[in-house]
Amino acid sequence: MKRRTSAGRTRNTVTVNQRPNPADLKNPALYINRELSALEFQRRVLARADNVDLPLFDRLEALAHFFHNLDEFFMVRVMNLEEEAAAGKRSSGPDKLKPVNVLATLRRRIAQMQKTGEALWFNDIKPELENAGIRFLRYRDLTARQQKMANDWFDREVFPLLTPQAVDRGRPMPMISGISLNFAVEIAIDRRRLARAQSYGSEEDENIVTRFARVKCPTDLPRFLFLPEKPEKGEKLDINNREGQILLLEELIEARIDRLFPGCEVLSKGRFRVTRNTEGEILEVDAKDLLDAVRDFVDTRRFGSCVRLEFEYGMPTALQDFVRESLGIRPSRVVRSKLPLAFGDFLAITRLARPELRQKRLEGRLLPGFNPEEDIFSVIRQKDRVLFHPYESFMNTLQVLTAAADDPMVTGIKHTLYRACPHSPVIEGLMRAHKKGKEVTVVVELKARFNEKANIGWAERLEEEGIHVVYGFANKKIHAKATLIIREEADGIRRYTHIATGNYNGETAATYGDIGLLTADETIADDVGNFFNALSGFGSHVAYRDIMVSPDIMTPGLTGLIDEEMALHAADGKGHIVLKCNQLVDPPLIRALYRASQAGVRIDCIVRGICCLRPGVPGISENIRVRTIVGRIHEHSRVYYFRHGGEKRLYIGSADLMAGNFTKRIELLVPVKDRDASHRIRHAILRPQLADTALAWELHADGTYSKCRPAEGEKALDSQKETAKWLKREAGID
Repeated sequence: MKRRTSAGRTRNTVTVNQRPNPADLKNPALYINRELSALEFQRRVLARADNVDLPLFDRLEALAHFFHNLDEFFMVRVMNLEEEAAAGKRSSGPDKLKPVNVLATLRRRIAQMQKTGEALWFNDIKPELENAGIRFLRYRDLTARQQKMANDWFDREVFPLLTPQAVDRGRPMPMISGISLNFAVEIAIDRRRLARAQSYGSEEDENIVTRFARVKCPTDLPRFLFLPEKPEKGEKLDINNREGQILLLEELIEARIDRLFPGCEVLSKGRFRVTRNTEGEILEVDAKDLLDAVRDFVDTRRFGSCVRLEFEYGMPTALQDFVRESLGIRPSRVVRSKLPLAFGDFLAITRLARPELRQKRLEGRLLPGFNPEEDIFSVIRQKDRVLFHPYESFMNTLQVLTAAADDPMVTGIKHTLYRACPHSPVIEGLMRAHKKGKEVTVVVELKARFNEKANIGWAERLEEEGIHVVYGFANKKIHAKATLIIREEADGIRRYTHIATGNYNGETAATYGDIGLLTADETIADDVGNFFNALSGFGSHVAYRDIMVSPDIMTPGLTGLIDEEMALHAADGKGHIVLKCNQLVDPPLIRALYRASQAGVRIDCIVRGICCLRPGVPGISENIRVRTIVGRIHEHSRVYYFRHGGEKRLYIGSADLMAGNFTKRIELLVPVKDRDASHRIRHAILRPQLADTALAWELHADGTYSKCRPAEGEKALDSQKETAKWLKREAGID
C-alpha cells in the first residue's frame, strides 16, 4: 500500500499580526519574508514527490530536486541571515522580521521537511523502485562474485585516487571543499609502530594510540555502480553499464577503507559533507580585469564559510565531535541525514532507460517555415513569431541562428550569453558565422551563478576564434536574453531580433517553460541595437522607445503601466493585470499593486517561487490572487499583461520582479506588439494557468498555500497539458 505523507500540506506561522492601515502600504505586516517564502517553494516541490498519481521517476526527480535546491538554499541564502542575526540586525526586507527568528523558523521547517523526504524515500519511493527492479545494495548484501567484481574495480580504479589525510596535533584537519563527500575514520595504531607518540584522542593501553583521518570520495568516478545480479566468473565491472543492481561508490570505499591504513585497526568510520557559503564579492581592484577577478572568485568560493555540516545517520558520536570540533563548526549548523548524502545526485537514476516509469516527455515540434530549405527571414518579415519551449522545439531558435551563420546576406550578429549547455550548438553557430566573415559580438556574463567557470571557458574560446567578446560589468549582471541579426537586403539593411525569457540552452529548454519572440520590427531593432551598443561602449540613459531595460527604465516603466491601468479602470471598470514570473519581491512594485487593488483593478499573479506580496488582505489586496504552478515543466517565462482599456499590452523578457533585478542586473522586457502573437501567449499560457486545478497552489493572506482542486464533478485541469493541446489545435494536429 502506498503511503501518503504530509508533504502536500504547507504551513506558515508568519501571519498578518495587526490590521494594516489602508494608507500605510509600507506596514511590515503586508509583506511575507523572502527566505520563508523561498523555503515554501521547496515544500511544494517536495509535495510533488508525495503525489502517488505521478509515475515513479517523476516522483524521484522531484525528491532529488528538493534536496538539490536545499543545498543551493544553504549555499546562497543562509550565511547572510546568520551574519545579520549575529549583529542583532532587523531584516533588510520590508517584512522587518528579526533574522534570528527567521533562522530559527527556517531550521525547524527544514528539519520537518527533511523527515518528510526521508519517509518518502524509505517507505514509498525506494520500495517502489525495488518492485520495478531498481535495487540499491549495501556492500554486505553483495554475492561473493559481486564482491569480487566490485573489489577488483576498487583496487584498479579507486584505490589509486584515495588519499588518507591524518589529523593530529601536528597536522590539522585539511580544508574540506564544499559539498564534497568525505569519510572520517578513527583508527587504533600500535605505539611501537610510530616514530613519535603524539596522541590525538584516548589511549586504550600503553602501546595503543587512537588517531583520526579524513578521506575524500573522488569526484571524477561514477557514484552509481551497476552490478549484474549474477556476474560471470571473472567478469569485470563496466562503469558505462546502466543495468543491474546499484552499489553506491561511497559504500564500496567505506567497506574497503581499511586498505588505506595497513597495520592499523579501523575502529569507526562515517560519512560527512560540508556546505559552504558561495555568495561573495567579486573584487576587481587587485585583478587585471573582470575575467581575472571572476576566475579568482571561482577558485576561492569552494572554501567559503561553512553554513551546514551533514553527518550520515548513525555515525558514532565521538567521530561526529571530532569532525565538528576540528572544523570549528557550531552545533546549530549540524544536520544528521538518514538518506545518502548529496541526494540530489539521485536525479541521474531518473535518466535510466525506463520510459514506463516516467511521464512521456514533450517532443517539441519544428514549426512551418523553420526548416533549412525555407527562407526563415522572409517568414519573420511577414509576421512576428512567438516560440513556446518545450512545446515547440528549441531547434526553431537554433535554426534561426544557423540560417544567420550560413546566409551570405547576413553581415553581423550580436548575442547575449548567460548560461549555455556543455556542447552548445548556439556557440558553435556563432563561431561558424565568424569564420564565414560576419561581424559577431557576444556579451558573456561571467558572473552567472554556478556557471562562472563554464562561461570563462566559452569567453576564452570565443576570443581565440577572433570574436569580439564583451565581459560586462563588475557591479551588475547582464541577465538579458537577446540576439540581433543584421542582414543586407535588396532594399537596404534590415535587422531581426530574438528576445527570450530563458537562456540559449538546449538542455534546459527541454524542461523549462520559456517564450521567445522573433520580430523584424524596426523600432524594437533600433532599441536592441542601442542596448548592445550601451553594453559594449559607454552609453547610458539611452532613450529607448519600446523596450524596457533595467536598472534605469524598468521600475518606472512597470509602475507606470500599473498606474495607467488604475486610471483606465476608473473609466470603464474593467482593469485587469496578469503578472507571470518566478519571483515577486520588489517593495515599490508590490505597493503599486496594492494601490491598484484598492482602486478595484483585478490582479492575477502566477509566481513560481518567492512571493512577498500578501493577497486577500481586506482594504489592501482583496482584488489580488496569487497562484503557483508546479509541474513537470519548470515555469520559467516572464509575462506581464495589462488590459489597458482594451489595447492589451503584453511584455515578455528576462526580468523577475525583484529589487536586485531592477538595480543590480541588466534586464530587458520587450512588448509583444503583434495581435496574433499576443493572443497566442494569453490563450496558450496565461488562460490555462489561471484556470489550473491540477498543478496550481494558491497563496493566502496568512502566507500559507493550499492545493487548488476542481469543483465537485469536474475534471482537474492541467495547464501544461492544456497548453500542449491548444498549440496542437492551432496547428491543426489531432
